[in-house]
Amino acid sequence: MDKLNFNYFLEIEPNKVSLLFFSNIENKVIKSKIIDLSNISRSPNPILSSEKIIEENIYIFEKSIKNFFKSCTCILKNLNSSKINLSISKNLGGKIIEKNEIEYLIRDGKQQIETNNNKIKICHILISSFNVDGKIMKEIPLGIECNKLSVELKFICFSEELILSIENLFINLGIKISKFVCHKYLSEYSEKDPKMNIYSAAYDILNGANVNEVDVKPKKMLPKGFFVRLFNFFR
Repeated sequence: MDKLNFNYFLEIEPNKVSLLFFSNIENKVIKSKIIDLSNISRSPNPILSSEKIIEENIYIFEKSIKNFFKSCTCILKNLNSSKINLSISKNLGGKIIEKNEIEYLIRDGKQQIETNNNKIKICHILISSFNVDGKIMKEIPLGIECNKLSVELKFICFSEELILSIENLFINLGIKISKFVCHKYLSEYSEKDPKMNIYSAAYDILNGANVNEVDVKPKKMLPKGFFVRLFNFFR
């Protein structure tokens, strides 16, 4: 089995967990296992109190796909995501806009959000637009003389407690969650193409297809979307 042709998805809703085996070539889910937790517990979060049942169903799912479910992307659905918009600026004093100026603003924006909202986890960072001396631009304004540069950012976040709880639950079950993504964001992104579904949208986004999304790590900005094309020399 060519691992590059398949993706493992874990979709989590308030009372349901879905295990999904997605074919990138066929653009569809070829195996799935839905775990209904609605009648299991009156706990505020039945998912976190149903480890044994989830473990049993993972075993059944692995038998059906003849492979281990060891690493996956987790799609969070109807779990109270929040959006935070932020405009962040820097005076350049007539200098040419370079990539490091844009990197600085995005990192600074991320740090501000995390400092002022210490109970959330950022899952997506989207660039809405650039403002170059009052002129709104959608494309990266590299090589332009500028006095004041602003970047309009949108952060899609979830409760940090929720993320850590889910992460730890599945680590205990031998599954590493490589990325958390927002179902609503995937749904909005998939609307641009009638042939696209939630899981093909997730595959696209994980591979940097959304030119407006960037992924910022603590010490390194990992290029995605337009950063792949324009900043690929500093990978």
